[in-house]
Amino acid sequence: MLNQKRLKLAQQRMRGGAINDYLVLTHDDHIHFFEEDRYQPRAIIPTEGSPVIMAFRGEEQEIAESSGEPRTRGLKSRITGAV
Repeated sequence: MLNQKRLKLAQQRMRGGAINDYLVLTHDDHIHFFEEDRYQPRAIIPTEGSPVIMAFRGEEQEIAESSGEPRTRGLKSRITGAV
């Protein structure tokens, strides 16, 4: 579940430091803001509004339900390069 108090404080500090977005990629940061650990944490916290959680398509519904955050974006897995 999203910790609103921590989110608001981070957004306030971001505005004060002229930072547009905060990219959450570590377990510690994800636990700090969302109070749960994910195997591959990924989220964007904007200076205004709700965070966007990035997840693989198979995780979208489960993450949206567990976090209470409807703004979950599915990522397509793609392998590139010559074989």
